[in-house]
Amino acid sequence: MQHFDNLDIVIKPPEIALYYGGFLRHMSGQIKSGDWHSKAVSLDNLFKYTACIKRFRYNFSWEETGVYQLSMDWIAQHGSLDGYTTLEEIKHRYQQIDRLYRQINLERRIKPAWLLHPDNPVLCASDGILIHVGPDGRQFFGAGGIHRMAICHLLGLQTSPAQLGCVHPDGITSVDVMRPKQHRPLSV
Repeated sequence: MQHFDNLDIVIKPPEIALYYGGFLRHMSGQIKSGDWHSKAVSLDNLFKYTACIKRFRYNFSWEETGVYQLSMDWIAQHGSLDGYTTLEEIKHRYQQIDRLYRQINLERRIKPAWLLHPDNPVLCASDGILIHVGPDGRQFFGAGGIHRMAICHLLGLQTSPAQLGCVHPDGITSVDVMRPKQHRPLSV
C-alpha cells in the first residue's frame, strides 16, 4: 500500500472549514480513494469546536458551554473520553486548554508536536491537528487536535503545524507544498 512516511505538514487554518472523521490518526499517511471528501461537514457541527468558540470568544465558563455534561454523558455510555473517566479529570483537561489558549495567544503560534514532546514519540504522534487531503488538494480537519484548530481560527493564525492524515490519490501532489521549512531532527 502506498503511503507517506513523513507526516509533518504546515496548514493554513483560515482555509479549513470542513471536518471528515472517517479516518483515524493511526491511518495517517495512507492513500485513500473514493468520495469520502463529499461526506465532510462544517467544523461548526463539532461540539468541542463550538465549545471553544463560546469559551474564548464569548467568555462562557466551560460548564456553560455544556462540554462537561456532554463529556460525562459520553463517559457514562462508553467508559472514557480521550482517556478520561471522571468529571475532575475533564475539568483538569479544560484547565489545560485554557493554559494552551493563553500560551498560543501570547506566542502567536502553535509549536509542532515533535518540539513539545521530543522524548516521547507516542505523544508526538497523537498530539496536534490532524489533516486529510482531498482530491483537489483541499484540506479537511480530521478529528485530532480540535481545540488547537478552534484556537487557530479564534486567534486568526495564518499557519500551524499539523499531522498529515489520509490523502486522496488525486491530492498527492499538493502534499509537497504543505511541507514545513524546518523539519524535526532526525534523532526523534
